[in-house]
Amino acid sequence: MDNPTIMIIAILISTFGPGAAIAILIFLNPEKIQQWGAIIGYTLSRFGGVFKVLNKKAIQLDLQGNINDFVKKLSKYTPALEAQKVKVEYIDQNATRKSILADGTVILRLRKEDPQDLNFVYGAYLYVSTSLLFRVKRYISQSQRDAIDLYVTTRLIEKEKPSVVDYFLEEYLHPKLKDTKSDRAINYDRLSIIDQGGLFYPVYLEELHFLGRKVFGNRQDDRMITEVKELIEFLIKVSQRVVGKDDTDLNFRRDYCKSAIMIVGKKLKLLYHDKMPYVSYIREVLFVNQTETIYILGPWENKKIIDDICIQVADIYYRLRFRKIKMRLNYEDGTNQLVDSYAVVLNQIGSSIYQPA
Repeated sequence: MDNPTIMIIAILISTFGPGAAIAILIFLNPEKIQQWGAIIGYTLSRFGGVFKVLNKKAIQLDLQGNINDFVKKLSKYTPALEAQKVKVEYIDQNATRKSILADGTVILRLRKEDPQDLNFVYGAYLYVSTSLLFRVKRYISQSQRDAIDLYVTTRLIEKEKPSVVDYFLEEYLHPKLKDTKSDRAINYDRLSIIDQGGLFYPVYLEELHFLGRKVFGNRQDDRMITEVKELIEFLIKVSQRVVGKDDTDLNFRRDYCKSAIMIVGKKLKLLYHDKMPYVSYIREVLFVNQTETIYILGPWENKKIIDDICIQVADIYYRLRFRKIKMRLNYEDGTNQLVDSYAVVLNQIGSSIYQPA
């Protein structure tokens, strides 16, 4: 247990008492309780006898706790999750692994005989494929869906549980991307380019999330598949944009997508004298053209200025989300650099969520 966690527990105990502190911790961190329960179950099962039956339950709690911990971390990256809770059920060895979305929970049906790390990989991928962008996935192509699921699971496993990367490569990534010329592999590679530029989570997944809210319940047609393909191409151009060259169109207007990217990249001293043009552009161009979503991006040092811009347009756009990100800046000499950046998502007040076909 790390020092910050110990400090938080100490503060809770001193403020609310041991009983209330435990209740708060359970409420805020149910996945940790599952993991602790697994440790207790493993320990008691070693004594045999009546405690032997606890081993199976401990394995289940351990897996469930680890996947829920994974899900909790994933939710920090994207709001586009249909469920943020996982329940694990074990099935016979010959049964098919699958996942079900029910009452805000993803139920994972996994084989109890499989190794724990392998089950974690199956569980993580099944959760992402079931819960992430649930609404929009029925309107895009299978290769687009597969690329999103594979890419998100890859990045999260690399970051949060690198010990199971080999399992994921063997079971999912290599088999599904074996044909490098397939649409799935091509889409996966394009998502990687967008992510390298820092636009995957704060823009691409957000935009697909909004799309899902707009079209859910409509009839399926090819327009969504085309728009998602064009969105990827647009974000690749933006992510490869060279600093100082303003020839890249940062507006993306289609049948469903009506969004724009605003890059507040000037040096802080200059911005203090030049922030009004950003406000004017939002009011006189983006708002007039009914741009529903604006993604404001800029160096972290410009955070206060960007926040001030948001305040000055708060009567027409509300700030939905903001976060610190890493963006890659490309320079004319061919070099590039990852820099701490600030991303804000603005939504037009009163914009329609549902668009009839």
